[in-house]
Amino acid sequence: SQRHSLNVNKSAAGTGGGGGGEQQQTATAPTKSKDAMASKASIDEITQHMATTTTTTTTTTAAAATAKKASSAVPLSSRTARSAWGRGAKQLDPMARLTAKITVRLNKITLDNFDTLSHQIIEIFESDIVNTEQLTRLVSLIFEKTVQEHVYGPLYAQLCVALAGKNKSFEEAAFEADGRAVVKQVDFKTVLVKVCQSEFSKGKRAAVFTDEMDETDRGNEVIKQKNILLGTMKFIGQLYLKELLPAQIMTVCLRHLVSGAHRPSEDDLEGACTLLRTVGRGLDADAAINKGELSKYYNRLKSVEKNSREYSVRIRMLIQNLLHLRRSNWHDVNAAAAASRTAAAGGGG
Repeated sequence: SQRHSLNVNKSAAGTGGGGGGEQQQTATAPTKSKDAMASKASIDEITQHMATTTTTTTTTTAAAATAKKASSAVPLSSRTARSAWGRGAKQLDPMARLTAKITVRLNKITLDNFDTLSHQIIEIFESDIVNTEQLTRLVSLIFEKTVQEHVYGPLYAQLCVALAGKNKSFEEAAFEADGRAVVKQVDFKTVLVKVCQSEFSKGKRAAVFTDEMDETDRGNEVIKQKNILLGTMKFIGQLYLKELLPAQIMTVCLRHLVSGAHRPSEDDLEGACTLLRTVGRGLDADAAINKGELSKYYNRLKSVEKNSREYSVRIRMLIQNLLHLRRSNWHDVNAAAAASRTAAAGGGG
């Protein structure tokens, strides 16, 4: 699979947060209805179950095997049962418990309940996150969920804006170029940049096949991994539009996707088109962007569009549509016409 590297320094990342030390804030919870309280209780029960399952799989499997053998001879006493099944629940791994608590909410998110569940995630950030390792897990889980569910991208980007706005940072040891050890302040925005770098560097992940998969399943797996790549580019673009990532990161991404240093793959080209369709208007208006460098990437795409021997018709059409969109000042005529037809149909009904 194509791998990329994305290197930006801290000043370019626009890292916020100074204030030294850890600061906690208590969110003011709105008055909840009985249904909302029942829903939250249900989520907490599922969270506890997920965390217990994550950390006690080995223990419970061994205990179950022992219990099965003993049941034919001597009944398992209640005290022994509590010892076999309860001990693991009292020793939950904190990271597994946090992961379950976040994941159960992310898995339940829909357009209708996004505000409620995102508020709960913000509460978890304020009350449960106490170090950079846990913060990295939170950001990674949000990123992973977003790139698989593109429709929620703008909403997750807005959630990241809310999390970045919390005045909460942690101390982290680091080493300067000369080998000196220093302590730096790390906040949500800092970790977000690092996670974006890590996800971008993975490029398109290899599809994982199993013996049970038929041809259709394998095809779906390939599509899934490609969608993750495109979702990554969309989300990086949406974070830029929310001013959580600096313009330099956009040009670094484009440099690795369509640079003349290598022959771009079709996946690279589609990723570049996806990113530019997301941020193209913003980049053209951004004074921080090197317009000469940006033009170089568009010119490279133009040359690919005319290369009928090395690239498929589909990729060349994607590029052609992107270039036409830019010439139209990013006014998508087809999308506007479709929206107009939808509105007319709704009015007629």
